[in-house]
Amino acid sequence: MNSIKISDSEVVVMCNRKMLRVLVTSMLFTTAYCGNLSLAADPVSEDGNLTASEITGSQTFNTVRVMSNTEATVQQGDKSYSVVNKSKNGWNAVGGAKGIIGTDDPRVSYIAGNVINVLNKEGSTVTIHQLRGGENEESGSPGQRFNSLMNNIINIGNYTELGGTLEADEITGGFSGQADEPKALPYDNVINFKNMTVEHSDKTQRLKIYGGKVGDDSKSTSLMNTIGNVINIQNRAVLNQADVYGGYTNVNIYGGHVKYAEINLSGQSDLIKTNLYGANIRRHGDNISSVLNIGYKENYALHTDGKFPDGNELNADNWPSETEKGKGTCLTLTPEREAWQYGKNTSIQNIGEFTTVKVWTMVNEDTPAIQINGEGNFIYHTSDGYELKGTTIDVMPLTSGEGNAKVFFTDLKPDDQRMIIEAKTGIYEKNGVRATLKYKGLNYTYNLTQGENRLAGSYKGDAVIDGNNVVWKTGDVTISSVDISQMTLDASGKQVNPLSLEKYRYIFNNDTKLSTDGIRVTDEGRELIAPSDSLTLIDGSAAQALSGMDALNRTDIPLSYDMNKGAVTVEGKGGIAFSADQKKLDYHITQTDKLTYHTLDWNDTQPVVSLTPGKTYHLENTTVDWSALQHQGLANLRGGMNERTLLDAHGSDSGLTNRNLKGTPQHLVSGTTLEGIGQAAVKDGNVIYTADMHAQNQTHNVLMGWEAGLAALLESNDLVLDTMKNLDKSKDYVNTFATIGGGENRYETGSHITTNIWRSQAGFAVKNTEKDGAQAEYGLFYDYGDGSYRTYYNGRGNGKIDYKGAGIFGKRIEANGTYEEASLRFGRASNDAKNILHDAEGRGYHYKTDSMYNAIHLGFGKILDRGNGNSLDTYFRFFHTHLNGDSFDAGGHYDIDSLDSNVARIGTRWQHQDHRFEYYAGLAYEYEFSGKAYGTADGADIEGASIRGGSVRFEYGTSVDTGKWRVAINGSDYAGKRRGFNGNISLTCHIW
Repeated sequence: MNSIKISDSEVVVMCNRKMLRVLVTSMLFTTAYCGNLSLAADPVSEDGNLTASEITGSQTFNTVRVMSNTEATVQQGDKSYSVVNKSKNGWNAVGGAKGIIGTDDPRVSYIAGNVINVLNKEGSTVTIHQLRGGENEESGSPGQRFNSLMNNIINIGNYTELGGTLEADEITGGFSGQADEPKALPYDNVINFKNMTVEHSDKTQRLKIYGGKVGDDSKSTSLMNTIGNVINIQNRAVLNQADVYGGYTNVNIYGGHVKYAEINLSGQSDLIKTNLYGANIRRHGDNISSVLNIGYKENYALHTDGKFPDGNELNADNWPSETEKGKGTCLTLTPEREAWQYGKNTSIQNIGEFTTVKVWTMVNEDTPAIQINGEGNFIYHTSDGYELKGTTIDVMPLTSGEGNAKVFFTDLKPDDQRMIIEAKTGIYEKNGVRATLKYKGLNYTYNLTQGENRLAGSYKGDAVIDGNNVVWKTGDVTISSVDISQMTLDASGKQVNPLSLEKYRYIFNNDTKLSTDGIRVTDEGRELIAPSDSLTLIDGSAAQALSGMDALNRTDIPLSYDMNKGAVTVEGKGGIAFSADQKKLDYHITQTDKLTYHTLDWNDTQPVVSLTPGKTYHLENTTVDWSALQHQGLANLRGGMNERTLLDAHGSDSGLTNRNLKGTPQHLVSGTTLEGIGQAAVKDGNVIYTADMHAQNQTHNVLMGWEAGLAALLESNDLVLDTMKNLDKSKDYVNTFATIGGGENRYETGSHITTNIWRSQAGFAVKNTEKDGAQAEYGLFYDYGDGSYRTYYNGRGNGKIDYKGAGIFGKRIEANGTYEEASLRFGRASNDAKNILHDAEGRGYHYKTDSMYNAIHLGFGKILDRGNGNSLDTYFRFFHTHLNGDSFDAGGHYDIDSLDSNVARIGTRWQHQDHRFEYYAGLAYEYEFSGKAYGTADGADIEGASIRGGSVRFEYGTSVDTGKWRVAINGSDYAGKRRGFNGNISLTCHIW
């Protein structure tokens, strides 16, 4: 670097500011036009003023670097100058360039491309009372022209390091004080606030910052505008009590417009009690497209070989247009989204006079893009200094996805909101002029799934002005479809699965598709669902609001549900209605068409179906169909009239009559015991099913089997007689005996039974012949019988009989042949019946009874000797036999009464004695006076069986006496009520 050292003794020559300017300028021109003169002195500023163009001689592409209150550098191309500040109050004024007086040379007619970098170490302070990127002033020389101040850059702080504090009174990107020169306007100048704290040098006053400025508070100009000036507040910049303006004009006639001014907020910049204004138009002019960009910055690049536009060829109204902004200059601006994470101490005090406030991005959806804490902020702007116009609040970038940017608010729930602009006092309307919102709305889909129930809809998201704030709000859910077709409604308990709405606001309408076709109603209880009963389909109790639900399709829904564990199916129609509290969509029965009864359980004494007391039912058009009624628990039926209530109306008039009933009398069969007719009828408003039951015909077989048991006992009476007859001819004193016999007998009982019984008696007896020739005999014996029987009544049945017991007998024969006899037997008889009972499915039932019995016989007669070994025995005998009753279960419950037999027999027997042999034959008639069996089957009387009647008995036999033994063989045949054959063998042994 070539430099000229200016000694302390020479400073006095340059102490005057104008003299320094002329000297430097003359030296630069001499260098440019007259030869290779080098500047060898480092500039010194006595008054704290530093203008780069006065040092370099160039109004373009000067770079100034201020690092402290005492030193700075100025660079132009490959030349660099160190400037020393002698002022004790810091820098009075620092600028990139000023218009040169007295020349129209186009090479110096632009004040452009100058860069001022203010840097300082953290904890240090630099003071620059007036900081301007470029400026021009009125020259006072007619015909001189000063073109635009453009593309001048002020960087306060760098991008990476904190830079301490800058104290300033005014910071301006481009300042013009030129009068009557429309081309001398500040244009596309940039101020970047980065990593420094900036505040007024006098802490009690407010710092003024202008992107572009025409005139000032003390002096007005004419014809000029500010255009396209940019202020970036970014990184960790701190602006303390500053008033920031995109543009300022004090123009007394024509122009005075502030065009395309930008203030951009990004990074973690902190604005402590700072105000942001798009324009400050003091007299005349329009505020045209001044924008506050939030979450946005303009990155710049300077090109020293760029072409400046020729402002002489354009007029003030069309140079430059918005589309030409940044074109044909040495500056390139590149936009970048970067969220503004405003400081924690405070945010913006006030904002105003912006035509547009645009939000490009946010830190996150829960942090507002901007907070405004002042009392006088406004979202409107003045035009032409007087007319109010509404500010456009543009939040389009947040939801448009422009340039693949992050889209916000995509996951909001219905009736939700997020703050975009939060203001302590928001004035969005004044004198009838209201701010407008620019945004791209979002459409959200809403799906609610609970089990198989589904609800679908949509809701919108919009930006709205809400009180003092600008917020993003989502709206109510408009329902497009509701599918509750798979819902199950339980009328007997708590409803399991209504579609429960969430805490939002829901809108239903005529276009809402409601699917209900598959709704299933269940009712495990016994109470018929009443029309007044409501089963909830959609529960909106938790919703903030519901509307339009009454517009949903009210078409009848087919209904079919089972009650009481499937005993009854109810068919009809259901409908929907809005509940009285306007919170639920309910299902109710509109029509009950049919009650179909499937089962009637006779174990259950409760009504199959009941109407709920106090509720109104309309069943006059309801069919009660019991035609296919199946029965359970028929074993609980009893003989006679049995009733069960199919429908209990509890005394209410539901409109039911016998005309509502459908069904024909049913044949009922209960196990093996009962059968009868069942049918339904309406009685006192109730539907009653009556079963008139009587004993089945087959139950008669039980009594026939009982008669068979009695018959087996009757057949043993003849064994006692045979034993006594054998003892009549035996020797005196002690004898043992045994008698065994068997036979087949048929007894008429209305139908008949046939018995095949083996029987025996064994015991001992004492015989004694008295002196007068009379004989007396007494005996004690064991009584046993075993056999089978068959019944013949509506088919065959069979069973087995056995009995065991003991008996005694006694007989006395007088010498004249007259005799008396008696016997007593008692024991237990068993009857094992098989295949005499069958149920309706053909299953056979087996049962066994066990009963006590006793039998008595009394007789008398006279034996007449007819000579030649012949005798005639004429007799009368009476037999009483008793068999106790019993109870058993065999496809039902049976109670069998005790059974008695009273038989009288009269007859005569011819006997012939030939040495040791005796032969006899006889004929008798006997009559059964009793012999009738009774019993009940499940309470119904069984058709009785009786063996009462007369029979003829023919007997024959022979005996032989060996001295010690006496053996008798005999047989008997019956005709009449009793028919059959018996044969017996009796043995008597004299032992003492």
